[in-house]
Amino acid sequence: MEIFHYCCPFQNDLQFEITSIIKAGTVEWFDRMVTQITKPRLRSDEDTLRNTSELVYVIIADAHSAVKYYNPIFESIVKMSFYNISFKKIDGKLMDIVIKALEEELGDQIHQSPSKLLENKESDAADILTFAASAEQISLSLFELYLSLHELAKYRIYVNETDRINLKITQYHNYFGAAVKKWLSVARNKILHRIERSVEKDKVEGSTTTAYNNKFTNSSLDVSNCFSQISQFWRRLAWPDIISSITYLIKITEDMANATRLYATLVEGKLNARKFYETNDLSYYTHELSLTVNDIERIRESFKTLPIELSYDKLLVAAEKFHPIAVVDEYRKKIETTVAMCSQEITDRIYQILSKVVTNVEMELKQNLFHIIEAPELISFQDATQPLFTFLEKRIFPYKEVLIRQNFTRLLELVWSVLIDQLLSEIEKASTVRSTSSYTRLTKALDSFVDYFNADEQYLPKDLLKTDKYKLIKKLLKYHTTDTHSLIKLYYQEKLHEQERAVIINQSSNLPDLGKLYCRAYYHLKEETLYVEIISCKNLKPCDSNGLSDPYVEVQLCPKFLYPHIEKQQTSIVKKTLNPSFNEKFEFRLTEKECNLSGGVIHFTVMDHDLMWSNDFEGEAFLEISKISGIPHESNSDTRPLDELKQIELSLTHPKAVRSRIIEILEVRVSDKTATEFVRRRRETENQ
Repeated sequence: MEIFHYCCPFQNDLQFEITSIIKAGTVEWFDRMVTQITKPRLRSDEDTLRNTSELVYVIIADAHSAVKYYNPIFESIVKMSFYNISFKKIDGKLMDIVIKALEEELGDQIHQSPSKLLENKESDAADILTFAASAEQISLSLFELYLSLHELAKYRIYVNETDRINLKITQYHNYFGAAVKKWLSVARNKILHRIERSVEKDKVEGSTTTAYNNKFTNSSLDVSNCFSQISQFWRRLAWPDIISSITYLIKITEDMANATRLYATLVEGKLNARKFYETNDLSYYTHELSLTVNDIERIRESFKTLPIELSYDKLLVAAEKFHPIAVVDEYRKKIETTVAMCSQEITDRIYQILSKVVTNVEMELKQNLFHIIEAPELISFQDATQPLFTFLEKRIFPYKEVLIRQNFTRLLELVWSVLIDQLLSEIEKASTVRSTSSYTRLTKALDSFVDYFNADEQYLPKDLLKTDKYKLIKKLLKYHTTDTHSLIKLYYQEKLHEQERAVIINQSSNLPDLGKLYCRAYYHLKEETLYVEIISCKNLKPCDSNGLSDPYVEVQLCPKFLYPHIEKQQTSIVKKTLNPSFNEKFEFRLTEKECNLSGGVIHFTVMDHDLMWSNDFEGEAFLEISKISGIPHESNSDTRPLDELKQIELSLTHPKAVRSRIIEILEVRVSDKTATEFVRRRRETENQ
């Protein structure tokens, strides 16, 4: 042993001595690399950043060799991790150089959080009009340094877990917040500048930019590529911190939304410059108009899919593992709202441009529709409708060849809207009396319009065709072709539905809540008697000067033509109250068949009694007779006596609360005594 110590005069443990040698050698090698790389005289901040990046890449190469060659040798012979020792030694020294280089370029901003940095207003240097190539070059140098550190950080996995936590390289991205802001600014300004240049180039080159059968200009392709480059940049960035990634993603989304708006404004500006909105002859503008809306739609789609391309949803899902869901949902809402608002703005702009086409043909369109509506019954349905379809083929469908599918669908949607509005206007004319066969023809025409615009799902989908106005037209046409008795029964069915929504209807109509009526009803099959008990009312409206009322309730079976032998009955009057208790029972002699008649209701009318003046209307309620307990049918098995039944709560309504199309249609039937008498009674109630 003495001879060994003489030959190998280590003062300490062998592993300690080897560790010291590795550390010293690592420092010596690192300093030599720094000297070699920075030996040329530095001329600018850009040189500093480039030299630092080069140094990082040299370390990456050495780390690769250490992992692959040196470390296995040390571990097998002396049971030591050469890589662990050397990487830890380089880590601190390298990051000191990196931080110094970043401070020289970005100042104290490198120590600020991403959210704080993005809150600060950008300097004029970031403005598109003063965009400088030097700023872009420095940004590229910063990005190169970031990528090199991002790559080096992957090698920390070979450091043991205990030491890995304390490595400075782990937090390398925290010093690049200001750099990311600069990169985003450069990217935004480049895109805005490129948009202006691309649109201007389209304007200068005109029709030579694209072939006539092409549906887009070069500018839309160019701008779409810009959006793709943003996605590529984001993927390369691979920002390690989730929350700050979301912050940057929101910024990118907002910037690209503004870029999308700018493109739409500039492209539409070309049409404005040629007095597009001032002309009544669009034949000269057909192709240019189509290119404009197609280009705008293309960019809208590119923007709309950008968050998906940036994998924002995966990022938000990952964030939920470390942050409150409410916080993550707020981020998600902000991104989705930005996308939705911009997308809707651009869509509205497209509709605005296309509406010029419809406005240009609207008069002729209405004339052709009027020809169908007013065509004599002697003219065949084919002859009445063909002029409209011929007109559409000549004036609208040529756009199918130059518009992309989405925009042609929008154009058809606008045409459809004009047709539906005009048809509804004609049907609603109270002074016009038409025959039942005329309304039957209109129903057939409406169905043919749907088939034409849908064309077996080639054009407008049926969910776009069957709008609320379309459904109203169908309902009105059905009413017009329905006999008076059936219409009156439908009226009472509508009243039952309105009663269920009484609170909402009163609020939307600025009407006060009229209160509730409580009752019971039971049919005794053997006695063929319908028993009705009026229990009470609550929260009635005051009709007298003392702030109270003198209420009573009228009970009758409606429609009258179903129960001509049944007389109206009423409760006694309860003085000075808004919450009267009646507890009165009434009997109506009805057969089982009469109870099951379709459309039959019990009509309750709450009135305020006056001695000197006419009685005041408080409200009304309805109860469907066929659903009353005791009436035998499949859905009704409750045969308990009246006193054992639960009381029924009915919301009081006012006939003015909802416009009745049925009343309006019956009102036109002046030669129908049943219709005129029914309308008279209902109008009297409305006016109380």
